Amino acid sequence: MQAQRINFISPTLGRKEMTIYAIYTRTAKGTVQRDHFMFEWNGPLGPYVHEGPLKGWPESKVFWIYEKGHSIGLAPICASPSDSPELGDTTFAQ
Repeated sequence: MQAQRINFISPTLGRKEMTIYAIYTRTAKGTVQRDHFMFEWNGPLGPYVHEGPLKGWPESKVFWIYEKGHSIGLAPICASPSDSPELGDTTFAQ
């Protein structure tokens, strides 16, 4: 399945350089799943303040709402392959 992109334009920020984010979900046991949706955003991430590494996914880091347990996260799409770790384990590195 091909990922879908959703474009958001912030009325307060206007049209500026936008970062593309992938959406991730983490279960209470730490299993991580990547959603098929991506979106562009240029502004504060609001409640997504807990940065964590990703292993085994195209993105190398994610910003979670909650530091531990079940959470939704936003991961900036890698600018180059060197930004991403080798594919392998798909569990959140705690």
